[in-house]
Amino acid sequence: MMRRSIYAVRLDTVRYERKLSLIAAVDSVESSHSIINSMMDIAEETGYPYEILISTRLPDEERYYYDEIRVISRNTKRRSDGLAKAIKSATGNYTFIFDPSINYSLSYADLIYGYINIGTSEVLVSNVIGFQTDVAINVGNWRPLVCGEDIDLMARALDSYGVISYPLGSLTGFDIGELIYGKKRSRIEKAIAMRDLVIAANLKHSDIAEMMEAMDMDIATYEWMMSGKILSYLSRIRPYEKNVNNYVFVMDRIIESYISQDYRRIDTISDTPKITLSPRTRRYLSAVSDLWTAQDTDNKYPKESI
Repeated sequence: MMRRSIYAVRLDTVRYERKLSLIAAVDSVESSHSIINSMMDIAEETGYPYEILISTRLPDEERYYYDEIRVISRNTKRRSDGLAKAIKSATGNYTFIFDPSINYSLSYADLIYGYINIGTSEVLVSNVIGFQTDVAINVGNWRPLVCGEDIDLMARALDSYGVISYPLGSLTGFDIGELIYGKKRSRIEKAIAMRDLVIAANLKHSDIAEMMEAMDMDIATYEWMMSGKILSYLSRIRPYEKNVNNYVFVMDRIIESYISQDYRRIDTISDTPKITLSPRTRRYLSAVSDLWTAQDTDNKYPKESI
């Protein structure tokens, strides 16, 4: 349970020199006390003014506020819609996106504090995604996709602003194998999800064929991916174009930053960075990118010592 009572408050719309907006997209406030408490503890530990924006699917929760918490209804199943709406409502100049499925320790306060002190416009990629709020606004915010929405945004943001990679385990929003296989969907939901993933990653037919071979993809999944490619031609959302697919571009930028040890610029945290990805994703990246190597036995990238 949350540790404080919920009550209505007047919203603060003043932008501070350094104010944090911590955002999470959840189903409901009632089912999300754990992540909200973690976000509060981490924000308070940084010492900066902050707000917590909770995107919820339930419209009747929007009237509730409590201390620095604001609940924003998205009235849709799409996580991307909630994040986009929260960004538009954010009054902080630094934003951090939290994953409700992850248990966050207080060490993330040190990570956030150190990242802010650098004063960079580069995007922080970890188990939280961090950026100056204007970065997301300038590159067009999250677009209404049901799958691969983080890949879509990061392709635009990393292309314009660069990245500091400080991963502390699984990169759930960037694991394309999990995006394809990790969630049970109805036939209609799967068709839409694969369409949106194709758009987000800007996958060509050749990319899907490479995935099939590298991931040892079953025929049914391959056909769903190809159907998604066909459906993408009918979508009003057009892919962000790079000379490689957006997924490889984003993941190459992440591993480049990691290999270059950009994380050493954040000197307020002692946790050892590591990247954990599903076996299917590791095989695909190793097949299409020279920067990605076979996973080490201790589940860390890169295999070579730096």
